Amino acid sequence: MQHFFCIPSEKPKILLIGATGYIGGSILSHLLACDSSALKETPITCLVRGEDRIPKLNKAYGGLVEPVIYRDLDDTEKTIEVASQHDIVVNTTLGFTLLPPLLSSKD
Repeated sequence: MQHFFCIPSEKPKILLIGATGYIGGSILSHLLACDSSALKETPITCLVRGEDRIPKLNKAYGGLVEPVIYRDLDDTEKTIEVASQHDIVVNTTLGFTLLPPLLSSKD
């Protein structure tokens, strides 16, 4: 598998928004299949809308994902709270309004 980004040597904290969608699910699968020692056994936090999505993630990925519930894309307070605790944030949704608050919260 070829990667187009550099992974640090220590385990980064990764947040994936949109993991239950087609694009987010594809990215999640690639991240978890990565041969990088920095990503091996690194749980990936996934923001999900609704508790009904958690079993889908747990069934597919087990303990490699840590689902966190949020209301929806307008729940910027929860998104910023969770994102500020991570080194890498991957947003595969259409939450264009999230970018300015997320950038300002990681100071």
